[in-house]
Amino acid sequence: MKIITCILILAAFESIKATFASQRSKSVEAETGLTYHFISFLNESGYEFYGFNRSDLLGGSYGGKLNDDDQITRQPVIFVHGNGDLAAGDDARNQAGFVHTIEYFLSQGYKQSELYATTWGFADIPHESQHYHSREYMVYIRKFIDAVLEYTNATKVDVISHSMGVTFARRVLKGGVVKSVGYPFDLGPPLTEFVDTFIGIAGPNWGISHCIMDFYDEYKSCSKQSGFYPGFQSNGNGSMPQNLSSFLAEMNLDQTREAQHSYAILSLYDAVVTPYVYDRYTSEFPTQDGSYMFESEEYTHVGVKDKSVEMQYNLVTTHKFVNSSSGKTKLDLFRTAFDKQSIQEQ
Repeated sequence: MKIITCILILAAFESIKATFASQRSKSVEAETGLTYHFISFLNESGYEFYGFNRSDLLGGSYGGKLNDDDQITRQPVIFVHGNGDLAAGDDARNQAGFVHTIEYFLSQGYKQSELYATTWGFADIPHESQHYHSREYMVYIRKFIDAVLEYTNATKVDVISHSMGVTFARRVLKGGVVKSVGYPFDLGPPLTEFVDTFIGIAGPNWGISHCIMDFYDEYKSCSKQSGFYPGFQSNGNGSMPQNLSSFLAEMNLDQTREAQHSYAILSLYDAVVTPYVYDRYTSEFPTQDGSYMFESEEYTHVGVKDKSVEMQYNLVTTHKFVNSSSGKTKLDLFRTAFDKQSIQEQ
């Protein structure tokens, strides 16, 4: 009887292992985490302090060469995840990060040494409301981008971001002195010349509409200084919303470009970063070259990231939303960048 019980327990254990393995197989072809080669470089180059590997988290980072002979032939891509998410986790915990994009890029010929991600913040969804645009996270993300540029010796990289990662990435790439979140600090020179393509997916660039409600006053993510407070309706001529959060106002008034080519991807079915904030789409931004909106319900706040991997690849490799030669994807709606001159300081 004991033998039968042991066999049943072992069978159940193997079943659980197989289930977990199948979930992870939907992730990336290589293990998550930074390679030993990249970690060694970080430690030897003054980046050890930042802990980019995030070994405390499963799926906390991704990228790096296997050895000195691992040649980088494609433009490296850096991913900046959203609030409470992971760099490259899994769907089971609703923290997949950019794992589906990484998997797709790998299937198209990219290597682990050409794809990079780290986790900023505490990767804790129940407490994501306590995240705000802090100096700590801005410096962390900037230093990671600096490290990848230095490590890969690339003349240019691409940056793909999602949700709060969009606003963090935009500010970091613009560089310069940040004056809006307390004591001023310098992020360094703009990285525009080093970034070929920037993609912002479901980014709350003009705030989040529900942050106007008194209920969210205690949420740091809705802060009037360093959060997503949307301010009040503008006068309708495309001017800056009144009392927009200091961080967002400073960033959107700065005409420094994030990259040589900048794009926004958004969805009408995004219930987290709701599409509209007053008279504009919050996921569009002043310096973009164009935007693409999905109008199908499967493109949720997370779905618009995970289901647009082919589009992300097209933008990075061809600077087009749709590869016309593939005939596989159809545009639901395309919007060109709005008039940059309409953004005026009140």
